Amino acid sequence: MRMRAVSFLFLISVALTACSAWQSSRMNPSNWFGNSRAVSPAEAAEATVPQAVNPLIPQTNRFARPAPVYSGVLIDQITDLRVEQTTEGAIIIADGLAARQGAYKARLIPIDPENPVDANGRLAYRFEVLYPDFATPIGPDATRRVAVARSVSIQDLAPVRVIHVDAARNARESRQN
Repeated sequence: MRMRAVSFLFLISVALTACSAWQSSRMNPSNWFGNSRAVSPAEAAEATVPQAVNPLIPQTNRFARPAPVYSGVLIDQITDLRVEQTTEGAIIIADGLAARQGAYKARLIPIDPENPVDANGRLAYRFEVLYPDFATPIGPDATRRVAVARSVSIQDLAPVRVIHVDAARNARESRQN
């Protein structure tokens, strides 16, 4: 009986020491991307050489419908902003209070889609919603609450120091610790 207990304790101690190897393992998703490195303009141009285009394959689809245009408006105010870490990056979760009942299709839209992160490491979004075409009552706060989430990859988060979300009457920020 005593030998079994000693063997069991030995196996557990070996298993627990192996857990620290997980942190530096290539299987750990948080280790998939390392630090950035400087690249010369020649290397950057070489990496973006366009592939040959097959003239027999049409580049546009004549029968495809155009994507609908999202015509949202800023939500009235933001009540909470959280950033939850995931293995692929993070999820930005914003809670807001609409100006009236019936808000739907909430989205976090980058303020500058071409350059989402500015020189100061600020990732900025607009919290937008759609409202029904017909009049709806204002109603109590509980009936006007809207939540939205947006996933951000590890690559996109690398230069980010501050996540900023705008609303019509306020804005909220979450800073990196």
